[in-house]
Amino acid sequence: MIKKRFYFILILINTVCLHAQINNFSENDSILMIRTEKQINWDAENWNSLTYLKESNTWYNSYPRLHGIPDSLENVRLLNTYVSYRQVAYQAYKRGDLPKWFLRNLMIKWGVDTTYCTDTTIHSYINSIAGKHNNKWWYIIDTDADLDLTNEKIYQLVDSAGILKCNNKHLINFERFINGKIVKDSTWTTIKSARLEKDKEHIKYLRYSYNELVIAKLSIDKKEYIIEATSDWNSYLYDLNSLIQISINNIPIDGLEKNQLVKLGDYIYRFSDISEDGKLIKFSKVTNELISPQVGFMSPQIQGIDKNGKQVSLSDYLGNYVLVYFWNSTCSASEIYTEKYVIPTYQQYKDKDFVVLGVAFDRKKSAEEHIKKYNINWPQIITTGDDMIYDNYNLSHYPTIYLIDKEGKIILKNIENTRMCGKGKDYNPIIDQIKIYVEGTKTKPNKMYTPFGKSK
Repeated sequence: MIKKRFYFILILINTVCLHAQINNFSENDSILMIRTEKQINWDAENWNSLTYLKESNTWYNSYPRLHGIPDSLENVRLLNTYVSYRQVAYQAYKRGDLPKWFLRNLMIKWGVDTTYCTDTTIHSYINSIAGKHNNKWWYIIDTDADLDLTNEKIYQLVDSAGILKCNNKHLINFERFINGKIVKDSTWTTIKSARLEKDKEHIKYLRYSYNELVIAKLSIDKKEYIIEATSDWNSYLYDLNSLIQISINNIPIDGLEKNQLVKLGDYIYRFSDISEDGKLIKFSKVTNELISPQVGFMSPQIQGIDKNGKQVSLSDYLGNYVLVYFWNSTCSASEIYTEKYVIPTYQQYKDKDFVVLGVAFDRKKSAEEHIKKYNINWPQIITTGDDMIYDNYNLSHYPTIYLIDKEGKIILKNIENTRMCGKGKDYNPIIDQIKIYVEGTKTKPNKMYTPFGKSK
């Protein structure tokens, strides 16, 4: 299951004592462009890894080699990660170091938009090495982005009950492509630990966290808001694969993602864009029908061509509960969910007012092989992601599962994220969550806090 998102917190307060840029807006503004500033957050827990890649790994040639590696280090490994996954992938493709089919898969599975990328190879990654000396483990990070470790400091990893640990802070320099220009940037990271391979002779990865957030003050209709955002857990990149955690007067309400709605002042706005460096966040006022991939809202339309060339639309199934199942055949979690959970759910409820609508973001041939393998009989759309379905539902991983009620409103989302520890081998998280609706014992979702306050 692939996930990639950053966390974004919106807090409504009465008094603000914070050194951040003030954004003043009128309630008549149709677009809110919110400017933010960076702040250090040493308690950040958006973890990632500098990872060793074998030469057989498709990503291997996407990263440069380092110079100035100390001769005294043994069992040395190059450990890398990207700052912007889309830029690293795209520039590797343009150099001929990444195959077109792989980039195409990233565009489908991760929503990679290459219009935000430059053909020029820029330093949009973090590079390091780790090795052994005198039976102790050490690492070096290329903090100045010159691919030369000669002037970099070496750090020890301390063995603590079999776990290699440290707590070292590093200011990492890199490059971004913003508004058509290559710009230099930097961020603070903390290296926390390392994991050894099973042979205990090589380091597999270094574990670290980004230690920055962007923050702004927002004033609308005499109300003061604070907006905080930390970068994507999967890279140091702000994009629309984000999750906004919102609180009003310290009361947590439902999260906000791309294309979702929030009440700011007396009006409804849609979170519609954010710059890659997080310096600008865009909200657009909504004046038409409130359609959003949020619980309690009318679901965005889904339409496409099925395996038989027939036009299929979500609206065709009004009057039924619809389990919308987004999947990709190359994702192992989709294989598991199709076989163990979705098919049994379909078999149990297919004779009731219930439909499974599958949406495969995949190459046609791969999707058809998956459909044939599992003898899938429910309506099934196959798309390469060129339509608006991916964006409208802010998909960030596969599978993603929604339940739509008979009127077309979303009553459950992210069903696939259910914790299953201790549930037993026969537990089906889909049936467990949807049965109260499909079997008629319940028709509305639980009371919950939404971006508009508590639901009724």
